[in-house]
Amino acid sequence: MKRVWFAVVGVFFALFGVGFLAAFGVESLADPTALATLALWFGASALYVLGGLDAPVGDLRWYQSVGLGNVCLGLQMVVRVPSELAGVSGDFEPLLAALAGGVGGLTLAYIGLDWFRGGRHFDLSAFEESPTNA
Repeated sequence: MKRVWFAVVGVFFALFGVGFLAAFGVESLADPTALATLALWFGASALYVLGGLDAPVGDLRWYQSVGLGNVCLGLQMVVRVPSELAGVSGDFEPLLAALAGGVGGLTLAYIGLDWFRGGRHFDLSAFEESPTNA
């Protein structure tokens, strides 16, 4: 039953996204990068909630929904990298932060893809019986 925490995290993500919209308004989504980031953020939150509650989405199992949520979270980090690199003034720290964000996003997306495949590299048994062992 530990996977219900994914639903809690998904609701938290959704509330955070709504808070962002309340604080900055819909005008902040005029930038395509911000729009893509927020769309992927809400997509991840919905997939986390569906996976955490084991709600049926086609033929997807709970760990596949959560895995796709991880992919969305990772991609929303990667989507911001080009715009961050375009705004870098030549200083080392912002460049390093942008590249670290991109690498972190790709890592999270890889973990999500592994979860979608059933957790061959990252163990899912901490949340329930591993689908590869069942």
